[in-house]
Amino acid sequence: MVIINDTVVFLAISRYLANIAHEHEYLLSTKSLKTYVLGTDLPHFSRTFLQDGQLYYLTTIFFSFATTVVLNINSIPLAYRAVAGVPNAVLMNIMACRVYRNTRLGFYKEDTTQVLNTISTETTPPVFVESPFIEKSSPVSLSGRDILHDEMDITQFFKEDEHRKIGEVAVHAQSCLRQRNFKFALLLPILGVIWEYILHPYLNIAVHERKIHPVNNEYCKKVPQLAACEKIILHQQSGLLYLACSNPLSRVQWTPAVGRLNAAGASRDDFVAIYDPKRSTVTRLKIQGFESARGLSLHGMDVVESTSKPSELFVYLVNHRAPLGGLLAKDVGADSVIEIFKTTLGGDTLTHIKTVQDPIICTPNDIVGSPDGKSFYFTNDFGSKVGIIRHLDMLGRKSTSVGYCHIENGCHYAIQNMHGNNGIARAPNGTFYVANCKKGGLTILEENTSDNTLSIVDFVPADFAMDNLAVDSKGFVWAAAFPDVVKLVKKHFSDPTFPAPSAALRFSVHPDHNANTTQSISRYQVETVFEDDGNVASGITSAAYDADRNLLFLAGLASPNLVICKL
Repeated sequence: MVIINDTVVFLAISRYLANIAHEHEYLLSTKSLKTYVLGTDLPHFSRTFLQDGQLYYLTTIFFSFATTVVLNINSIPLAYRAVAGVPNAVLMNIMACRVYRNTRLGFYKEDTTQVLNTISTETTPPVFVESPFIEKSSPVSLSGRDILHDEMDITQFFKEDEHRKIGEVAVHAQSCLRQRNFKFALLLPILGVIWEYILHPYLNIAVHERKIHPVNNEYCKKVPQLAACEKIILHQQSGLLYLACSNPLSRVQWTPAVGRLNAAGASRDDFVAIYDPKRSTVTRLKIQGFESARGLSLHGMDVVESTSKPSELFVYLVNHRAPLGGLLAKDVGADSVIEIFKTTLGGDTLTHIKTVQDPIICTPNDIVGSPDGKSFYFTNDFGSKVGIIRHLDMLGRKSTSVGYCHIENGCHYAIQNMHGNNGIARAPNGTFYVANCKKGGLTILEENTSDNTLSIVDFVPADFAMDNLAVDSKGFVWAAAFPDVVKLVKKHFSDPTFPAPSAALRFSVHPDHNANTTQSISRYQVETVFEDDGNVASGITSAAYDADRNLLFLAGLASPNLVICKL
């Protein structure tokens, strides 16, 4: 903002000064441009004033740009980056004071001796005029001295007028500078807070290129039959893994969550699969009772045992459908809904129960279903489907939410004004967890069963942006994490064959934490249990851990395969 303000003020003053020399000239004429740059045809005072202003402007612009660059170099410690703004502010004020001081002290005064000498040395012939009060035979002679006196009066008049105009400009510039310095003094701490608590945490996670430290990536195998599986759910008792899958090429064209809205490239025949680790078999479930012409374009998923019949499972799916009525998805976004199916444990069919559509289901990402097959919680990962306003979330705008729906009672917001919502999971004790995919971290929430709303009770920061969550049989929360967000979104999602680093985090209560102790030990600990440069596991968006069998399952939105690692 300071750079923009200085540029506008500089151009305005330059135009005003140029107008003194060429009042009726076109703004971009050759004469006017020369005056803008060199001060051509300007009086000495105006030309010097313009050149001092140019020196001030170019100096401050250069150092302001250099300071901005330094502030964004993550390899420089934050304390040194913060100090870089101080000399820049000092220099700006020194240069501004220099222009004002030279104006007020008269350092721009023009040397009139040369002007007078030039006029006096000119040969002025006598001029004879006729007067009605003098006889024609007595001509009146106006000497060169008289003409010189008149010319000096005219010159003095124009000089005084020009000085008056410049004085007005100088006083106005002084007022502007004082106001600007005052505003800058107020703005500086505000910008510091915005940088420290909003921009820097986000840039450090989203833009900073980390050095990858491989962790637990030695004993892994790949299952290429299961590619582009955005969400995986582990059925703990049986050890079966349920996956919501597509194909990588379709993900490149149609993934509303990351702004890929070419509906013509969507597969529309995404599927739910079962992977059996004991037999290393893949079963693609057959769909029954689902007649939508727009098919399935899957994202988040949950698989929940029925309370009345444990062998029966309810499957909740986020379905990003293309819009109807000839509308373009790039203009209106996806027509997203929640699909509810049921199946039997180990069965090979999915029977459709209901499609839930509601304005609250705006940008659904992930889902947690109930054991009765009638209600669910889900995350909206943006506050709007399309538009530039979506990008404000990158700067800390809190537009995401968690919604609640019941197939008989409709939908409402469980909680709003959250930031960066993505994956959601529920622990056996009813505690909810939501991942932050913008600045990283885990939000912990409690359910108000009377009205099905959620309340935030804690937040656990993390150094990685995060996606889907899972809770293992021991109560640990697992998160798929992104060591390099830019490489994932800009390169891997454009070309799934491009390897993107992956990680899996585990959240737990710190064993040494005691609420009664005075030691500053965090209540929670975050461990990087898996990390890879993308050659073993690429673009992971979902992680699930089988604590009984010591197996870590990893899958991704556009990943070329399912990865299974022995820990």
